[in-house]
Amino acid sequence: MLELLLLQFEQQFGYPFPLRECEDWAEIEVINLVYDCLQKNDPTIRTRPTVNKFPTAPRSKAVMKSDIDAEEEYKNK
Repeated sequence: MLELLLLQFEQQFGYPFPLRECEDWAEIEVINLVYDCLQKNDPTIRTRPTVNKFPTAPRSKAVMKSDIDAEEEYKNK
């Protein structure tokens, strides 16, 4: 899935996604970030994602906060 999102990112924005900025992240976090960039049509990497767009993906619950916790954290900012 990540490979397809990376290809789509490059097609949409004209340059490859800067994976070096996310090299210590879990794969599901990178997937969520790239997906978010594509959906918002904004290639800017601001922060590590806190909302998991794919909660049924293998291991995603182990590496991401729950959607409820992430929403609360987002509202409190």
